[in-house]
Amino acid sequence: MTNFHPDAQWLSEYVAGTLADSEALCVSTHLTYCEQCRKETADLMHFGATLFDHQQGTDDTLDTALQQALSDIDSKAPDSLDQHSPDDAPMPAATDEHKQLPHVIRKLINKNANELSWRKIGNKISMARLNDLGDEKEITLHKLQPGSSVSEHDHHGREITVVLDGSFSDDDGQYFPGDFLIREPGETHHPKANEECLCLAVCDAPVKFTGLFARLLNPLVAFQHNR
Repeated sequence: MTNFHPDAQWLSEYVAGTLADSEALCVSTHLTYCEQCRKETADLMHFGATLFDHQQGTDDTLDTALQQALSDIDSKAPDSLDQHSPDDAPMPAATDEHKQLPHVIRKLINKNANELSWRKIGNKISMARLNDLGDEKEITLHKLQPGSSVSEHDHHGREITVVLDGSFSDDDGQYFPGDFLIREPGETHHPKANEECLCLAVCDAPVKFTGLFARLLNPLVAFQHNR
């Protein structure tokens, strides 16, 4: 069950197409798992379409259209909402290892010739970089083995994480497939895998490990946009 979601502002910007491509990737991945957010997205699309239809009208007409759109959203039965999911689109080729991943992730892997280069970060943690989407953010997959933990670290930029498979926990809670998490600059946490866990992560600045020994890991996770 998905318990952590992008807020209304994130969903609104996703529908409007104003998110960075890597951020939209995270929201689209979450929508694959979350019926609740798919319904909210459908409401926002309906709301936007109604306003667009009346954009040439007077201010009074626009106000009437706004009130009508809000009334339509409030009265709409849940089972009548558009159930479109990103997985409705044709699937790219995928290996057995990737078949359980959402379509949008498989599509990005496909740009890497359907191959991922996993790099060990400690004994039980691996990281694979995906092709960037041109918005200067780092897009990676993190694979954690059962019982593994990521050393305490802080963020010099925003980090978005979407759980793809398995689960992990930190001081703030436990996270399952589809959960959408945002860590803002200056926040610290210490994730621990409860079972084998795979996550999508998008960062706009490198994380910094804070423990004395863990600082040795910082060069391994440095950005490689210029590689």
